This record gives sequence, structure tokens and C-alpha cells, in this order.
Amino acid sequence: MAGGVMMLKGISPGRSWSVAKMMFTISITLTGTVFCFILAPTMEGNPFTLSSCLVHVFSPLLAVVDYLVVSRCLDLRYKDALWGAVPPLYYLGFASLGYILNWQFSPGVRYPYFFLDWGSPLGAFGFSRSFPFMGVVWYAVGLLGALVAVSLLYIAASRALRAGRDA
Repeated sequence: MAGGVMMLKGISPGRSWSVAKMMFTISITLTGTVFCFILAPTMEGNPFTLSSCLVHVFSPLLAVVDYLVVSRCLDLRYKDALWGAVPPLYYLGFASLGYILNWQFSPGVRYPYFFLDWGSPLGAFGFSRSFPFMGVVWYAVGLLGALVAVSLLYIAASRALRAGRDA
């Protein structure tokens, strides 16, 4: 909201705000992507209830639209793409610490999502032809690589929209 108000008044937000906007847009994009393509296919019943779609599908889509609208005032560099991985890395550390300390994310479950189960038969580095297919490290590396790639795309879009505004 602050960015939109600043944009309407012709005020450009600082770089810190621009990087934070990109970081949080990447995080909510990750939420939607993981839900739709990793979690929903493994869930029993209908994972696409109205409330679930509002949280996991529509909110991420609206955040991306907001980013594209507000990005005309963002000052981002391609090296800022690495910041997009910070919140998910923090969450990975949080979930891993919870696993080590035997936190219960739900009754009898020491991990929030199957791909963060360090105690699965695949552990950290394993591979399998059956579910869950690979260990925690490979899911983390794949998701972090995808996050940086999407961050680069968002920055490119931001720069293109900014160039269009300045032209």
C-alpha cells in the first residue's frame, strides 16, 4: 500500500523498500507454486476449496499483479535476485531446527511439509522412483534455484516497466 501511495504522489521508494517488495512477492509466489504443484497433488480429497484457493492461489496472483503495477517505481539490480532466497532459507532453517528439537508441527509430525522431512527414508540426499522422490537437500536446491530464476524474471519485468515509464 505504501508503495502504491508513493507511486501516485510521484515519490520513488528507496532501494531497501524495492528489495523488500521483491522478496515478499517471491515468497508468496513460492507459496502458490509449492501448493499448486507439489502439495496439492499429494493431498487427499479436494485441496482446491474456496478458502484454500483464496490463500494459496488468488493471493499469490494478486501479489504478482500488485508487483507488476508498483514495479514501475522500483529500483532493482540483477544481483538483488539473491535476496529472493532469504525468506525461504530462513524458513528452511526454522523448519530444520524444529525437526532437530522435535517440535510437533502437527500431532506426531516433526516437519511442516513432506519435502522437509529429514527423517524420511531418502534423508538429505537420497533419490527414489517413488514418493517423495528425493531428499530434503534436493528439494531445497531445486526450490532455491527456481526462486532465483523467478526473482530474475521479476527484476527484468520491473526494469522493462520502469524503462517504459521513463521513455
